[in-house]
Amino acid sequence: MQIALANPTHISEVVTFFNENLDSNNSAVYYEEFLCPLGIKAAIRRKQMIVSTVKGQVVGAFRSYRKKTQNKISLYQFAISGVYRGQGLLKNDVKNDK
Repeated sequence: MQIALANPTHISEVVTFFNENLDSNNSAVYYEEFLCPLGIKAAIRRKQMIVSTVKGQVVGAFRSYRKKTQNKISLYQFAISGVYRGQGLLKNDVKNDK
């Protein structure tokens, strides 16, 4: 598994990934921007999206933004492929890198 900053080559795959793994009827999806291809593209171009890939396929995507009034970042949007949910995706990857 690889975790990296998303780059413009990931745009179409991340758009598809979010459309497949986020449901617009879910109460947690309270901004249409979560599913907007232009918002996803802008986040990737601003270096605000991290992707987790397995064999080159996106299995997780995490969008953050820097709070302008504080020296903090916030998790804005994320999704994990159903196959990898509940398996400690990031926790296990960090352990494997040590």
